[in-house]
Amino acid sequence: MKRALLAVAMLMSLLLFPSVTQADTSDLYLHNGSVVEFDWDVGGDGFEVRYVVPRNGLNIAPGTLLLEGSVPANGSMYATARTFKRGCAPAQYDVEGSENGSTGVIRLFGLAPVRASNGCRVIGYERTGNSLLVFTPLN
Repeated sequence: MKRALLAVAMLMSLLLFPSVTQADTSDLYLHNGSVVEFDWDVGGDGFEVRYVVPRNGLNIAPGTLLLEGSVPANGSMYATARTFKRGCAPAQYDVEGSENGSTGVIRLFGLAPVRASNGCRVIGYERTGNSLLVFTPLN
């Protein structure tokens, strides 16, 4: 089932966004059922990750920024990620991690924002479902 989902996501991205997949400095990944693009050419050691094909129910537009960060010479990755809640501005939090050299899977971790149950206000940071970000390469 997972391979079928990966194949469908990759095919959709190729059909809907052919120019995205041809860029020399970007790579497509699967993240929580969404196809995202890593742009590795953002000012020196910087990178950005944007949604290409958001999963159903996520309620964000293609092109929405998920995270931005850097990969210094030591190979670790440091970034500012975002969580989304309908009607609220994105909530930012710091993540760090690395890429697995043999599989290409990128894993980033950080304490994620917790919002007030009745609004948008961030009331703290803790381990949640948004704490671990896993990106599996599609290309």
